[in-house]
This record gives sequence, C-alpha cells and structure tokens, in this order.
Amino acid sequence: MTLRKLIQTSSYSSTFNVLRSHYYPDEKEEKLVHYSVAYRKVSEELISLPFTSKSDFKIYITEKEDPLEGEKYIDVCLYDEGKDELYGIDLTSWIELIDMEIYKATEMNNPTSLAHILWEITFYGFTNSQILNQRREIKEDSGTSKEISLFSEINPEK
Repeated sequence: MTLRKLIQTSSYSSTFNVLRSHYYPDEKEEKLVHYSVAYRKVSEELISLPFTSKSDFKIYITEKEDPLEGEKYIDVCLYDEGKDELYGIDLTSWIELIDMEIYKATEMNNPTSLAHILWEITFYGFTNSQILNQRREIKEDSGTSKEISLFSEINPEK
C-alpha cells in the first residue's frame, strides 16, 4: 500500500485520535483543535500532489526500544532496499513520499500507521514548502549530509 492509498482509506478521525492519544495526551482542547485542522490540511495537501513514479525506497515503520529509558516507540524512516539502509524521513519532499510503498515491521492498523507517518513527516512543518525550506536552511548552515541531499539529488527543484 502506498502513502496516498493509506490516506484515502484511513478514517481521519481515527487517525487523529491516535495522534492525540500518542503524541498530545495532555494538550488543551484549543491546541488540539489547531492540530486537528493542521493534520487535516496535511492530508489534503498530500492527496493533491501529482502521482510519482515507483521509488527504490519504502516508508518503513518499526518498533524500537530507547536504550536509555527502555521504553518502546514507533520509528518511521525511509528504507533503501538496494543498499539495505535506513534514512530519516522528516526532511524528505512529500512529492517523493506520496506514492511510496509502506512496509510495516510491526503490527498496527492503517489509521495508526498513518498517524505515525504524519507525525514524522511534519516534524519541521505542516506543509511541504516548510519542509523544503527547512531542508535548504540546514544544508546552507551545515553543509550537505547524505540524508538531506539524498532526494534533492533526485529532484533538485522539489
């Protein structure tokens, strides 16, 4: 299943309930309304993106354990099957992500998967433009790292 298909087939209210309970458990109602609107707009922006060709990468969802605290958490990243390597997803253009296949290395339903993906891809902003601006700023400030430059080399205009 691709990210586009996951968004199309997942209930928004179920997805936001996972986001709320997992990432915003103590948030006040006013902030929750703000987040609900923001995530709905993210979903709408993602769905409106043009279709992209098949990628060698997959969106990879797994459960990890924090080595210091011993608590389990969900990690969402990019998986390069050819190189058998994982990369950060938070600075990746949404145009690159929308038609990627999703691989779940742990059991979870679709709204839960979507909630964790949305959380991860909105780390630097709630629009693709904000993500790309942040990526540009980081590249300018610190030089090009492998993770940041990975997709800009594929599509430098995105």
